[in-house]
Amino acid sequence: MNASRLAVAARSAILALALGGFAWRALSTAAVYNHTFDEPTQIASGLELVQHHRFELHLDAPPLAKVLMAAPLHLAGVRMDRVPGRGNFAEATTFLYEKTPYWSALRSARAMSTLVGMLLLLAIYAAAQQRFGSAGASVAVVVASVSPGLVSAASIANSDILGVVTLLLALHAWRRLLERGGPRQAALFALSVALSVLAKLSALPFLAFTLPVVALWILGRRVLDPVRHPLVWTRSHGRELAVIAALVPLAIWAGYGFQLAPPIGELQAGEMAARLRPRFPALADAVGGLAALEAPLGAFLRGMGAASKIAKAGHPAYLMGDYSLHGWPHYFLVTLALKVPIGILAAVALATILAVRSRRSTEGREVLLQLTIAAAILASVARAGINAGHRHVIAVEAIFALVAGGGAALAWRESGLWHRASAGLLAAAVTAGAVSSARAHPDALGYTNAFAGSRPDWWFVDSNLDWGQDLARLARWLEEHGIGEEVRLGYFGTALPARHGLRSRALEPGERATGWIAASVHLQRGLGGAGVGLLPTAEQRKAYAWLLRLKEVARIGTSIRVYRVTPRDLAMLATSE
Repeated sequence: MNASRLAVAARSAILALALGGFAWRALSTAAVYNHTFDEPTQIASGLELVQHHRFELHLDAPPLAKVLMAAPLHLAGVRMDRVPGRGNFAEATTFLYEKTPYWSALRSARAMSTLVGMLLLLAIYAAAQQRFGSAGASVAVVVASVSPGLVSAASIANSDILGVVTLLLALHAWRRLLERGGPRQAALFALSVALSVLAKLSALPFLAFTLPVVALWILGRRVLDPVRHPLVWTRSHGRELAVIAALVPLAIWAGYGFQLAPPIGELQAGEMAARLRPRFPALADAVGGLAALEAPLGAFLRGMGAASKIAKAGHPAYLMGDYSLHGWPHYFLVTLALKVPIGILAAVALATILAVRSRRSTEGREVLLQLTIAAAILASVARAGINAGHRHVIAVEAIFALVAGGGAALAWRESGLWHRASAGLLAAAVTAGAVSSARAHPDALGYTNAFAGSRPDWWFVDSNLDWGQDLARLARWLEEHGIGEEVRLGYFGTALPARHGLRSRALEPGERATGWIAASVHLQRGLGGAGVGLLPTAEQRKAYAWLLRLKEVARIGTSIRVYRVTPRDLAMLATSE
């Protein structure tokens, strides 16, 4: 076998191993976790649209991923006789437990995320192959396959991994439109934008920040032509603009099943009408009637309104001992620093140095562009107001994979000692990142690197660590250790303890019980009682914090701590306060 064939075989083997390892980790994790906080609602919402042609249960998140996750259940004959009320997580959870074979239904829905994740890896490989060559493609796909955020997203039935795929697709289509032009490229771009919005509404700020960056990078000064010569530019690109303006809303409406629905809810319509009535009574009557108007894109507009209302009211968040309804500008910088393997961060840093050194080369410019896109995504969420977990910016991890691939290509271009040093350092960094990620299996969801220390919950909680995923593991741990007595449980999540064989009684806020106690870190860090527009009170923040001062017996995954509390422990706590 000659050298070229060996190289092709090696690249094929690396790609196969990356895909296989990624799929194995995602699927095996899916078999360990009970459902996370809103997975039942995601699945039930998809069935609602497919089977009842309505979209009310969880309308503040768009339907594309939900329909995808619900498809295996629908094809298997699972039917939703009665649709849960809007936002009724409890009814959706009951449906998953009582109307489906729980574990097989959950795993089949999660398998769709795994499939999307594998498509993402193939897309990253193809993009890196085109921009950085074979070595860059191999490094990029390996980095993507071990990135904890991507592995986690591929093991959970929600929209996160699909959001990454569709966002990258939209950015790719935008580049082709800028470089080639024409109605066909405009149509592909319009469809990709619609898909990204149908996957996650966060695509809107992401695209608003990243599309201008790409346009400036590709067009340079020509990016100002629409401002300098608006009439000439409009005549030149009129067909493309018309295609985009027509196809984006049509494709989004198609994603909602061409459903006719009110664009605003009764409560919102009433509130708006009340504000308008003193000065504009006729307009107030018209707004009040919108709640009864069934219109194209009504469900999408209503979902946008609901999401906007949540953002305005505020989502409770915790960061380094502080609490906020509207988050912090540095929140996602902290999660990025602590939830991406240090080796991958080092590989990105090295690729950045190499790109700056070779900034006039095609590969160097491409790496700098990808870094600028990542920065634009982070900038778009700096004032987002909803700091509910690193999973919302895992697109950055996919971009980091491309950056690392570009670093490999640039290292290959170097000569002499610098070539050997940069290539060796990059290989060591990627290997270290892969090992760190693999050692955390099956806890990719709650992965933190060494920078986070032994108590990562001091930094953050929520879906960074605790999404209610470890209740079934707690039941298994108790059984394995022969603990048959009733456990006092402080649990954050929507899973039902009895359904997982857990003999428990709720540990009430502020109650200091003895015996076996298991508590979610979400509660121990004081987020019990919080909700949309509502921060926990001082009493709620302290309700379970006393457990943090005790020595834990075990950690169940990343979300639950187990304690054996004695009267002496309580007495020592009392005397130390």
